[in-house]
Amino acid sequence: MSTVHGRLRLLSNRVLPELQAAHNGGAPEPQHSTPVYIDPMTKEGNVCAGCGSPLTFLSKPNFGAGQLKDGGRVCRRCFARIVEVVPSFGMRSKKDHTKASIQAILEPAPHTTQTTMGIDSPTGNQHKEPTDDPVPFLLNALRTGQGKKEALDAAHRAHERWWAIDVSDREHSMEELNELLELRAFVLGAVATVCVWNSEFGIADHLQPTFIHHAALWSGERRDTIELYIIHLIFQKQWPRLDAIFEDEPLKAAFLDYHDLYRSVLDPHYAFQSKQDPFLNTVNKVNQYCRQIGVQRLI
Repeated sequence: MSTVHGRLRLLSNRVLPELQAAHNGGAPEPQHSTPVYIDPMTKEGNVCAGCGSPLTFLSKPNFGAGQLKDGGRVCRRCFARIVEVVPSFGMRSKKDHTKASIQAILEPAPHTTQTTMGIDSPTGNQHKEPTDDPVPFLLNALRTGQGKKEALDAAHRAHERWWAIDVSDREHSMEELNELLELRAFVLGAVATVCVWNSEFGIADHLQPTFIHHAALWSGERRDTIELYIIHLIFQKQWPRLDAIFEDEPLKAAFLDYHDLYRSVLDPHYAFQSKQDPFLNTVNKVNQYCRQIGVQRLI
């Protein structure tokens, strides 16, 4: 199988010109190889329900956030504005909100933005921690790479709130209980990622079994939960912890591209197991996330 050196030659031709152009503020020199595997503008009609801007990789909230119950979705910028008014929006957008309801929230104030790490964000509130629901704040901190210590405080409060859930208020259907369990796994996965970011590995180890094998987080929009956890473990060079995670063969198969990314960072002579296109897609996605939060790209 080909090694990382062969793949890096491909990356030089297909990935790095795009990233270099973004850093330099210009267009890359014309390339005659296959187009770069990055997320394009989404299909017609897939635009933010709040402001109408196209939903792209950089403009969509991570973790599948911002989805509405009528099928729409909001961009990062509108998401941040909404949670300032309705803190529970981050967790209940798909259950409680529609295009009409979020436009009613957004309508009173026009966008006032500043550009940070390549994305637009509301002016002056990046580090303001909510007093009620800590989850939207810690999710936004993971997206932007800002408010590291404040995010850890929010993560501790979210851990306390979501570790044990009281469902004794009424009788719940099995569907509701399963949805609640998925939401709990999602939140605790984000909490564990913030703990890794802040080098609190003991808490992350304690939380990991609650989400790492949750099937609903292995596919779809919330797959980002586990992907970001793995990425932050790579950032922190937690090789034994990553080895232990990927000893699970089903998980390794489901996240083979991330396994190969981790092994290539650790060993430049590693022979890849995943197919080329999924691997290049993952490299592009991770490198754009690195740019987004202001850290050096992994490859």
